[in-house]
Formats: sequence, C-alpha cells, structure tokens
Amino acid sequence: MIVLGLDPGPEITGWFVWDSESRRGVVHGYDPNETVLSILREVSEDERVVFACEQVVSYGMPVGASVFEMCVWMGRFWQVVDPRPFHMVSNSAVRAHLCRTHKAKDANVKAALIEKFGPVGTKKKPGPFYGVSGHVWSAAGVAVTYADQQAAKEGRA
Repeated sequence: MIVLGLDPGPEITGWFVWDSESRRGVVHGYDPNETVLSILREVSEDERVVFACEQVVSYGMPVGASVFEMCVWMGRFWQVVDPRPFHMVSNSAVRAHLCRTHKAKDANVKAALIEKFGPVGTKKKPGPFYGVSGHVWSAAGVAVTYADQQAAKEGRA
C-alpha cells in the first residue's frame, strides 16, 4: 500500500508518501497549499495511492482563524482527489497507535517512527525518513498509522 499522508496548515502543508511494503518514505515535502493541490491532482491518477489527512478535532477550546483556514484547505485537498477516498486520521489516533498513549507529543511520534523503522540515516546511507523535518513528521505519522491500521483490518499486520 502507498499512502500519501497530509499534515494540513492554513498556508503550508507537510506531506509524506509512505510505501508500506518497502517500509520507507518515497518522497515528502513541506509546500504551499497551492503546490500541494497540484501534487494531489497528479498523484490522484495513480490508483495505487491512498490518501490520509490529519483530522481537525475539537477539544472544546476556542480556535483562531488559522484553524478555519486550514479546514478550508482540507476540503480543497479532498475535492481534488474526489471520487477517490480521502481518509481522516486524528492526531490522537496517530499518538495512540505509534506511542500507545494519547498524551504523547510530536517529539514522541518522531521517536516512535524512528524506533519502529530505523534511523533517519545520512545522505550516503539514507534511512526510511531521511530528510524529514518539522510538520512532515506529522504527515509521516498519519501515513504510517493509516497503513498499519488498514493492514490490521485486512489481517496483514
């Protein structure tokens, strides 16, 4: 399974393509949302690719305009891949799956991915997450979590 995971933002989005069979990242980036729309348009033609996006979840606290702007972009991303499925994965689900606790932080998710799949690596010997930084780690967490959960549902875990 090849999963394109997204960590949407109001202006810039982290994205990560995970190949669950080779257990490594294929390509990733942290790009302006218009660029991500173009990437999704292109990739949506590949039937092998599944789309997973970090879901906005309300915890009862007030949010600012940037959260609503991010929601608009999530809808635009979803629309671009339609009629293909666009799966939503909560940050809480990522943390629970990779770290076994909802209280985990972003640094714990990164550490869990490295522990599960190996070191980031170097330019001469890149690991499964070579070059990943910042919000791309969250996108990687979304992609890996979705792939793992689907494999478990299908009895491949």
